[in-house]
Formats: sequence, C-alpha cells, structure tokens
Amino acid sequence: MKELVNNMLAEIEVNISEIDLYGYNIVETFLSIVRRLQAVLNDLKTKLQIHSFYKIYRIETQCPDGSNDVIRNYIK
Repeated sequence: MKELVNNMLAEIEVNISEIDLYGYNIVETFLSIVRRLQAVLNDLKTKLQIHSFYKIYRIETQCPDGSNDVIRNYIK
C-alpha cells in the first residue's frame, strides 16, 4: 500500500512540474489538474476501503484479556 501511495505522489509531482505557469490557459490547466487530483484521490479512497488490514484485525481479535500493560506488551 505504501508503494502504491508513493507511486501516486510521484505521478502527481510529475504532472505539477509540467505546468506552464506563464501560459495563457492557466485556468484550464489548473482545472484539469484539480480533476486529475480528484480522480487520484477517489481511486486511493477506493483502494484503501478494499485493502485488508489483516494485522490490525489479528491484533484486535487475538488480543489477550487483562491489564493495559499486558495488552501494550502484546501489541509491541
């Protein structure tokens, strides 16, 4: 998941670096960037909702009963 997010960020940085700030169509350029960011964020949101968080699930379901110290040691 971390690699996926890093790839998305790298792609966004490339898109932003290609923006011509001195061009005549700057409003349309930024509008296209905003639309692209919305699409990327929606894609990321969908992937995060689908991603299985097995380690968190395992910690929650197999956590020992007892004091906070026992639980803290188990999580570490």
